[in-house]
Amino acid sequence: MMQFIRLVLIAIPFCLALVSCKKENVEDKLTAPKIDTLSHTDFEQMVLLEPFTSTSCGACPIAHHEIESIELQNDQVIHLTHYLYGPLSHEYTNYIIDQVNKTLYTPLSFIQRDNGASGVVYYAIDRLFEIIEGELKTEVALGLSVETSRVDQDVTAEITLNSNDMLSNKSVALTVLVVENTVVGIGSGFDQRNYGHIDENRPYFNQGEYIKEIEHTNVIRHVMSAFDGDVVEFNGTTATWTGSFKIDMLPNDLEAYSVIAFANSECSASTILKVKLNSLG
Repeated sequence: MMQFIRLVLIAIPFCLALVSCKKENVEDKLTAPKIDTLSHTDFEQMVLLEPFTSTSCGACPIAHHEIESIELQNDQVIHLTHYLYGPLSHEYTNYIIDQVNKTLYTPLSFIQRDNGASGVVYYAIDRLFEIIEGELKTEVALGLSVETSRVDQDVTAEITLNSNDMLSNKSVALTVLVVENTVVGIGSGFDQRNYGHIDENRPYFNQGEYIKEIEHTNVIRHVMSAFDGDVVEFNGTTATWTGSFKIDMLPNDLEAYSVIAFANSECSASTILKVKLNSLG
């Protein structure tokens, strides 16, 4: 059974007319590209999964298990978890939901934020394998290279973008998030409801109606860019973006976090062209 959540939202066909990608301080973010940081692997296709979940959703442990299994089999797949409520949730998730004219169930997932006739498409967990297989065959027009560094209390991410002629002298919207790799907590908001505790065919069989100390992965903790992405303009086929934050914004050591960066052709509601993950530690 899926948890049902009714959202009363404004409609979007592809990207909201009322929410435009921000183009603030482009001059400050655009610097000379470092071509030597790029390699042929930067143009390999990467697929971003964005599951929507809740600790009160009894079907969600199956989604956790399936996505982790997919990533173990394929290092070209990355997930970014959207928690709807509680201590694991982030306002960025609410922002994304507000752009989607859908009835939302958990667990469902975006894949590359593919857009249909009525906006971003959700996929059921049992369809992830087949959709991902098709996405990995898609031609990639953009490469991303992420480098992170720390100087005193400042943590900086520098992202190099390299495109083919399709994006030459054009622009993309770049979104940069900091995620906590693994979160384990106790009690409400952390213990995960589990419909499969009496089903021996389920991955969390016999672990209780609520799974205690379950690992929650790739939890959004900070957004370095604008929520709808920073517009980055290409000078020919290259550009770079730089952003930073204070280390005291994160309660744990940097090794506990990663940067997930992705580029869209229009804004954060549009199909993802490229995604990259890089450890902060």
